[in-house]
Amino acid sequence: MAHRPFTITLTSAALATAVVAAGSGVAFAQSAPAESSGQPTIARPGVEVIAGTLSPESWQEAINQASSQIEGMRAAVVAKWKTQAAQAEMNAAVVANWVAQAQAAEQAAAEAAAAAQAAAAAEAQAQQAAYEDAVWSAAAANMRASAAYSAPVQTYSAPVETYSAPVQTYTAPVETYSAPAQTYSAPATDYSGGAATGDAASWASSSAAMAVKQCESGGNYSTNTGNGYYGAWQFDAASWLANGGGAYAPTADQAPSWAQDQVAYNYYSSAGWGPWACAQ
Repeated sequence: MAHRPFTITLTSAALATAVVAAGSGVAFAQSAPAESSGQPTIARPGVEVIAGTLSPESWQEAINQASSQIEGMRAAVVAKWKTQAAQAEMNAAVVANWVAQAQAAEQAAAEAAAAAQAAAAAEAQAQQAAYEDAVWSAAAANMRASAAYSAPVQTYSAPVETYSAPVQTYTAPVETYSAPAQTYSAPATDYSGGAATGDAASWASSSAAMAVKQCESGGNYSTNTGNGYYGAWQFDAASWLANGGGAYAPTADQAPSWAQDQVAYNYYSSAGWGPWACAQ
């Protein structure tokens, strides 16, 4: 459908409005001035507009200026969009940094919690070790106290036997008689030879007896540390004599090993392992 050309005279203000509204779609034509209604008219693309007093060159310049303004506005809008996009990217970077810091804080908190758990476990192990040391110390003290126990001193005194010969007197003639003095000396005891009985020797070589000897004296039959206990079995003087040790030597460390084993066997036969702390 073709548009019928019409003519109109535009003022300068109306021309600017027409330029902005019509853009590059306005066509130019040479014509005589026409009467104007005096009202501004907005030109539309495809409609001929008589420029009136403006030359085509001035009209084109006005259109170019309007186009430049529009292009400037569009460039400003694009620049604003770019600025907003850059600001959005900066905000995203800040948020990413905050997220990284939060993750680092969480990691540090997790590591601190793990370190605290490890420290608590180490403390628990140390307390357990201290408890076990205390238990062993108490047990050792109990064993030392048992080892320090001294059996009651047992002494035996043979009844004194006296003999007085009856006085024999007779008269006529008067005779007196004095009985010769009688003395007795115990035969010397030889400690170099001999052996324990079969039962005593077998008992003394058993694993239990060997362990007790090793614990009491290190198995040293001549031990005399000055603490009142003697020999491999650590007899005190009273226990040694009470169990037949006087037949061999005054104290256990002076008797041969077989004699010490015999006396220890005698003591064991009557009292069991009770007298030896190391056997407890």
